[in-house]
Amino acid sequence: MRKNRLLAALQRRDFETLRPQLQWVELDHGQVLVEPNDRVRYIYFPVASVISQLSVMEDGSSVEAASIGREGLVGLPALLGADRTPTRSVVQLPGPAVRIAASALDQRTLKLRWQLLQRRRTNPAASAGSARPCSDAGMGAHKIIIAVIQRRPWRPIPSSS
Repeated sequence: MRKNRLLAALQRRDFETLRPQLQWVELDHGQVLVEPNDRVRYIYFPVASVISQLSVMEDGSSVEAASIGREGLVGLPALLGADRTPTRSVVQLPGPAVRIAASALDQRTLKLRWQLLQRRRTNPAASAGSARPCSDAGMGAHKIIIAVIQRRPWRPIPSSS
């Protein structure tokens, strides 16, 4: 369960507090975890899966706002105490994740919420809004694919001109 970097960053005692409520799930490609304006029922911590957060326009079209892997979580509004999300979350790379019911986050877990938010703030790669541009000069598609699969940050190759 601690293969997700946010969960791994928790102090052992605090993680053990959450452990009974954490559940392993297998996510399928294309699976919609939550729609815009729906109630957030679960917070997902991807382990070896990748989830896209999409901003949906009035005409029904959408644009990817973030790509979340083992360094992040899906369901940030619930972590902040809200019950609805403005984005659609769709599984892009199937695989395991850990989830916890949003209803399990009560006053007893306030300290854990704070710790997770601090980890996200101090680790830009753990931000749900850490979508990486795909149009960097000199960036080949193969490097983007490898970086997404390995979830490693990438940097564009400087041009020789």
